[in-house]
Amino acid sequence: VEHAALDAHVRGLGAEGRPAGQRGVVEVVVEGGVLHLDPAVNTVWLDGSTSILLWKEVEGDFMATAAVRSHQAGNVDAPPPSGFRFGGLMARDGGGGPENYVFIVLGTDTDPSVETKSTVDSGSTYQGPSWPTARGEVRLCRIGARFELYVRETDGAWQLSNAFDRPDLPAALQVGPMPYNKA
Repeated sequence: VEHAALDAHVRGLGAEGRPAGQRGVVEVVVEGGVLHLDPAVNTVWLDGSTSILLWKEVEGDFMATAAVRSHQAGNVDAPPPSGFRFGGLMARDGGGGPENYVFIVLGTDTDPSVETKSTVDSGSTYQGPSWPTARGEVRLCRIGARFELYVRETDGAWQLSNAFDRPDLPAALQVGPMPYNKA
């Protein structure tokens, strides 16, 4: 994958206010048909702070699904150490102004967990219950103004993790995978 082709869709605004697409914010690798996003700096999606999002504009109802494996550097079988290290899916209003989005991620805060978040006008509310591992599958569904966020262990049954009613979000959203790392 050519870096120049990704620049138009990689958003990397960390606490330092890096311009979108700046190299050094995230390492993007496609290997064997698998996308790897590795934040190179501490970033977080919280309130008005932004991180990394690889997105495609999607209009109307949709279902996005991703296999997620958050892990320690150099050990893909171990969850990341404590801190906020997650990866998953986001739907975001890319129209500028205050941040407005929903997401579901797997990773580690104090232990492996699944986190769901809804941010309205740069004010975030979230839940992060424990999850058996920092890997699995996440699904983000939009049905009208309702967003349903599902999670499952690999090949397990889907579980509704959270749902948000967001009539404020426009028909067209930036939807895609996102990692963040706030250690």
